[in-house]
Amino acid sequence: MTFNEGMQIDTSNISTGSGRGPGRGIAIGGGLGGLLIVVVALFLGVDPSTVMPQQQEIDAGGVEAPGYDMSHCKTGADANKFVECRVAATTNSVDGVWQQLLPGYTPPHTMLFHGAVQTGCGPADTSVGPFYCPVDQTAYFDTDFFQVLV
Repeated sequence: MTFNEGMQIDTSNISTGSGRGPGRGIAIGGGLGGLLIVVVALFLGVDPSTVMPQQQEIDAGGVEAPGYDMSHCKTGADANKFVECRVAATTNSVDGVWQQLLPGYTPPHTMLFHGAVQTGCGPADTSVGPFYCPVDQTAYFDTDFFQVLV
């Protein structure tokens, strides 16, 4: 998939980071299937946490890594070059569609990380894939996950 090179990317609702300390917990979500379940549940007005399968416990391990510099994510041309800009452009697009189709839709915060991250739903790592945590209303994207798909 490629983006229109002239489109503008808004990164104001995106933060970056990685693991924030040791701990164990249960992360809900589960890749694209989990994201699909969340979308359908939200569309039907159901609390996604009541229908999401729970993942196995994952040790975040306290991995610390620098966040991504999003300042270079300005246009679709950047999204075509850099994975972090591609995620930002995709979330902009998806949020725009959902805001039109679902009255009252509030875009979730987006967190880009790599390796592992501590969330309101517990720790998660690359094996979880992209997921939404209803506790902190954040969509998490481990950019390393996209390399696993290749």
